[in-house]
Amino acid sequence: MMRAFAVAGLVSLAGLAVAAPPLGIVTYQGRLTNGGVAANGAFNLNFRLFTALVGGTEICSISRPGTAVSNGVFTVDLGTAVIDAAGGPVYTNLGDVLKDNEILYVQTEVNGTAVLPRTRLNSAPFAINADRANSLGNTTVIDESTWIVTGSTSELTIAGSNLQLQLGDSAADDVLLQGALFMRPNSGGDADQTIYFFNNGSNTSEWIGWDDSDDRFEVSDATAFGSPIAVGTLSIGASESFSRFGSGTPTSSGMNNVGDVYITDDLECNSTILVQGNMMFHSQEADQDGVIYFREDGSDTGENFRWDDSVDRFVFSDGIHIQGNITVEDPDGFSDIQSTGGITIRIDTDNNESGPNAGVFALNANAAEIFGTPLMRMQSTNEANLELDAGVTTNAFDFAEAFRPIEGQMDLEAGDVVALAIGGPNSEHVERSTRPGQAMLLGVVSTKPAFVCGMGISAVQDSDSELSRLQEEMYYAGDQWGFNAVGNMLQSRAKQEWRPIAMLGRVPCKVDTGYGVIRAGDRLTSSPTPGHAMRQNGPGMSLGIAMEDANEPGKILVLVRPMWYGGSSEDFGNLAENRIEILNASHASPAQSADSLRVKELEAETRDLKARLADLERLVSSHMQGDRVLTAR
Repeated sequence: MMRAFAVAGLVSLAGLAVAAPPLGIVTYQGRLTNGGVAANGAFNLNFRLFTALVGGTEICSISRPGTAVSNGVFTVDLGTAVIDAAGGPVYTNLGDVLKDNEILYVQTEVNGTAVLPRTRLNSAPFAINADRANSLGNTTVIDESTWIVTGSTSELTIAGSNLQLQLGDSAADDVLLQGALFMRPNSGGDADQTIYFFNNGSNTSEWIGWDDSDDRFEVSDATAFGSPIAVGTLSIGASESFSRFGSGTPTSSGMNNVGDVYITDDLECNSTILVQGNMMFHSQEADQDGVIYFREDGSDTGENFRWDDSVDRFVFSDGIHIQGNITVEDPDGFSDIQSTGGITIRIDTDNNESGPNAGVFALNANAAEIFGTPLMRMQSTNEANLELDAGVTTNAFDFAEAFRPIEGQMDLEAGDVVALAIGGPNSEHVERSTRPGQAMLLGVVSTKPAFVCGMGISAVQDSDSELSRLQEEMYYAGDQWGFNAVGNMLQSRAKQEWRPIAMLGRVPCKVDTGYGVIRAGDRLTSSPTPGHAMRQNGPGMSLGIAMEDANEPGKILVLVRPMWYGGSSEDFGNLAENRIEILNASHASPAQSADSLRVKELEAETRDLKARLADLERLVSSHMQGDRVLTAR
């Protein structure tokens, strides 16, 4: 009868004598006794691994039936044919069991009978886990040593949870990779992948990553490149030294620097484009149009500024408002401004101050030769002469000449009646009229003159010699803004120094009705009231003709034309009749003979006097004929 068995075991690694890594097999050698006597024969041995000496969780079992025992000694290899138990993960080899469990106990069964107590597996069996480098502690690798991973498709896997792999411990340590580096998510599917860089005390402060959801690479901070970059293409020519966006070929020879950028498609900017150099259209290509578009009326091409190559000129699609100056310059000395309606403006841009067209500004319609039949031309080497080929239409009313007010009358205003000032320093000066029928009656200060003589460039410059000198200095210094500003000041000063005196045409005039109401058609002359006109009742210096009624002092519209007025037939009627009567009485003979010589002489004188009276009547009705005296003889 078989008595109780006893087993004493020794565990060792298999294959220690070879250089190859462990195969995950443990050699278990034991001594089997039966009632203290060494056993002999074949026995069914079963080895079961538990997590505790008593009880615990069974991890797996390894069966070795028909094991030969001689003189109590047996040897078996454990590691293959592992039978998984109910507890823990599923295992198929002993290497995984030893990797996942630091403490294990083996329970041996002989022919189905457990031999107790269990025996703990010590360090030696766990050495087979070294082929997976599990829980590898501090390890020193000798200088210039080589680790070799063998196999038809060699892979070195370092697995774990929240694993950190450090290669080197100083800035002098390098990692050399002779081949490709693959980023592969643990899941095996597509996912985000990131390479981190230490910065600002953080291991993940900066990074380069692949964003799988957007299918793109992302960089956490600024990026600097020391050589050209290419976007939209995987190839850059060996001789290309510029960066590119797209795969086209540049035509400009200017693309020759790493700072140059070539773009084959559209460029959109939501802010400001700053240009410190030049902008070129169609560089080194055939001549052609170039267009800059502006969005208008819901269209990106609603308005444009373009170069029209067919006619060699710039074209604006709409009106232009210029808040500064326009400088026109042309190599041939003339610049033309033309409209599609046939109007041409030509400007002498070189102002050569010589020849028949010196300093010319001309306006012409429907003529190829601008100087053939100009509508208007200004030409001079100093102050321009104006030539008009047709009339001038204006909303203004009168023709005036510029005069200075005398000292003390700088408050002279529109509507004032003025007379020419004579004597002393009053050359080319005027003063308010102060006497009825004033002999030097000149005209009325204009309100809206159509034409003013004597208020040109010289008058403006003479208004303030210091400002004129300053403007000249700014001109030669090239200060256009200052030149214009001083010019405006000179214009204002000239208007203070000079007054436009209407001498012909319609003009509002101050009137005084204290010497009789005024009716349209009445002759007017100067009044004793300074600067006012009144109704003219007899011969004398006339200011013009009233065009409106006036019952009280104020302003009315007057047709101004200063001249001597000799009176109407009514003014001279009684005087003429009286003179005839006197002549007849003083020269009549006592016999009243019709044949008397004296009577014939008186009749001749009478006819002459009547003819002169008729001349005066025609003079009144033809007041626009100037100072000519019409006579019937």
